[in-house]
Amino acid sequence: MQSFGKLNQNHFFTDHAWLEDDKLVASTAEGELYFLENFELKQTVENAFNSDDHIMNVSCIRTFSKGFFISSDNGYMAMWVRSEENNSTSGKQPFDFIRKWC
Repeated sequence: MQSFGKLNQNHFFTDHAWLEDDKLVASTAEGELYFLENFELKQTVENAFNSDDHIMNVSCIRTFSKGFFISSDNGYMAMWVRSEENNSTSGKQPFDFIRKWC
C-alpha cells in the first residue's frame, strides 16, 4: 500500500474525491482538508469552511470543472477553486477558499 508522506494516519476520513488523475482531496470529521498529488501531501487546511464560529466536519465533497464543493451535516456548503482559476497571487497553494453558504 502506498504511503501518503507527511500525513498523520490518526484521522477519521469522511469523504474523498479525485480532482484529476493524480490529484486527490480528502476530508475529515475534524473539518480538515488534505490535498495530495502523486501521493505527496501538497496542502493541509485545518478549517475547511473558514469559519470563525467553530470547526465543522466535512461530510461530502463534489467536484466541478474548476474545483470542488464541500458540505457539512449542519447545512453549510463551501466552494474551493484551483488557484490558477482564481488568478491567485500566492501561487503557494493548489486551491483557494472562495466562500461559504449556510
